[in-house]
Amino acid sequence: MLNREVLDVDSNGFFGINALTGSYSSKNISIERKDYKPFFIEIKNTGGSISYKVKKNFKILKWKKIDTLDSLNNYYRVDDYINVYSSNFLLKNDTIWVFLEKN
Repeated sequence: MLNREVLDVDSNGFFGINALTGSYSSKNISIERKDYKPFFIEIKNTGGSISYKVKKNFKILKWKKIDTLDSLNNYYRVDDYINVYSSNFLLKNDTIWVFLEKN
């Protein structure tokens, strides 16, 4: 696991981590920023095969007002599931791009 530290972030929200260079069996990366959902990823390297597992935790969100989808067929939405973590990321060359979602 990487040591907890404050990283320099530019105006676009970009920052770098160079602690994943070299050989490793697994790493956990957690990214948090105020007003955004946190991001957590587990990276496993087993015999040269790398896998990525993003943490997800769903909770039920109850609507204060019923959402009418189709009143003729009696379709209404009273709740929804949301992930309390950001889960969008992209692998490009040797870079992991993380997209934090607003709370």
